[in-house]
Amino acid sequence: MTILQSDALRDFEELLSAKLEKVSGINNSCKQFMIHIIVLYMYLRGRYNFMNMERYGSYSEKSYRNHFSEKFDFMSFNKIVVEEH
Repeated sequence: MTILQSDALRDFEELLSAKLEKVSGINNSCKQFMIHIIVLYMYLRGRYNFMNMERYGSYSEKSYRNHFSEKFDFMSFNKIVVEEH
């Protein structure tokens, strides 16, 4: 990863963090997981399943399953992103 890519990735993570701060009802661990999962989706090739997420991500398969079983308000997150951009 070049310096330019790492700066762009850091800026993207900061942008995601700022948008997730505005979503009500999520705790810090959920916010960190959502940032991780969105960035991981950009890097994954092939099928998006928990085994591949474990292979390329930083959580175990069970952790991905547990986080995905929790509810997340994507509607308000998408609304915040669209309204500000």
